[in-house]
Amino acid sequence: MELVLFLLDADIRLVRVEFLLELHDTNRLWSRWQEAQFLKTENGLSALVSHGEMFAWALAMQKSPKMQRIIALSHCWESQQHPDPWGCQLEVLAHALKPIWRSDPDFAPGVFIDFMSLYQFERHGKHQTRSFDLAMKGMHRIYAHEWSYTFFITELTPVTRKIAKRENLIQVFWKADGALKYVRAEDLMENSTPYDQRGWCVAETQWSALRVLNTFGIFANAFYLFARQEESDFLPLIAAQKEAFEEKARQCKVLRLQDLPPEQVEILGDALQAYVALEELHLHRCAVNVSGLFQRLGFLASLKRISLQQCWIGDDEVQAIADVMSLSKWKCLNLSENFISTEGALCLVRVLQGKQEPLDELCLRGNIIGQEGLDALDGLAISHLDLTGNVERASVDEALR
Repeated sequence: MELVLFLLDADIRLVRVEFLLELHDTNRLWSRWQEAQFLKTENGLSALVSHGEMFAWALAMQKSPKMQRIIALSHCWESQQHPDPWGCQLEVLAHALKPIWRSDPDFAPGVFIDFMSLYQFERHGKHQTRSFDLAMKGMHRIYAHEWSYTFFITELTPVTRKIAKRENLIQVFWKADGALKYVRAEDLMENSTPYDQRGWCVAETQWSALRVLNTFGIFANAFYLFARQEESDFLPLIAAQKEAFEEKARQCKVLRLQDLPPEQVEILGDALQAYVALEELHLHRCAVNVSGLFQRLGFLASLKRISLQQCWIGDDEVQAIADVMSLSKWKCLNLSENFISTEGALCLVRVLQGKQEPLDELCLRGNIIGQEGLDALDGLAISHLDLTGNVERASVDEALR
């Protein structure tokens, strides 16, 4: 319901699948919101799905969740005045939707296409300005919500098609005249920047990945792309990225990550404060800076289960873990397949013996703990203790020789 309430509040309208198919079949192009609101299907339905229809759909979804999903289009604007002046994107979209729609006309309540779903330039009056501003601030909700599905069109129109249609007349809002007019396709201000080098496209890809609540790290390499955008795009993108991440992080209870390089583990440490409901953290084959990471984990009161498997943890790192664990409410700790020796094991024993809230599970499988350490660990009152597969360091050194 949250997604639909956002659409209603921001006056965002979805496009009927039926209308999009008719547009393609009759060789027409997308229209701005301002013109699309007056268009109809061959059966007399409005081209844009009404707010009442969306609210009814949301109520039905709440009562009986279905596989229906809002389709959110992620694509390039191939000219400043019109995103798809050659109709190539509409063709790709129509070919994908037509067989599904024929078998199930109700498979999606509508399609979000920014050009048709949002008030476009030139906007008039407070309502249109407010609507657009709200949409920009909350755009991530459309692409990250579990009730939506993202359809990606990452390819630009082939040059041969552009040449063939260069004389086509396209209705656009022409800034110089301050009005709608028909212009030739070749007179538009073309934008041939690839999909993966556009800030909004990268953001939409990342927001879509956030439908999986345990996703992390997808923002780490995108900043340089945003920095290349115009200032008018850059600031809304950064604000939207921040809100998108924090909104999903607040909901996240289980975080599973693997193969993070050191720089992304550092980012994770800085971001953990946003995971206020996190109960489980599972890291596998991550280059963990245990000291910095665990100092931050100590502030997460909700955290109950920690797993650091194959994270190259040795005795020094165990000491850093022990310092935080003594005051934590953790119930499960998995440090399997690392490089913890008897020294590290004894350090854990000392902390666990004095811990006010004892662990229920401890896994140290596949380390290099000697017999002294194993015996000490066996003496702990822990319900589930796994010490299998430990080989003393001397045995490891002998094997390496």
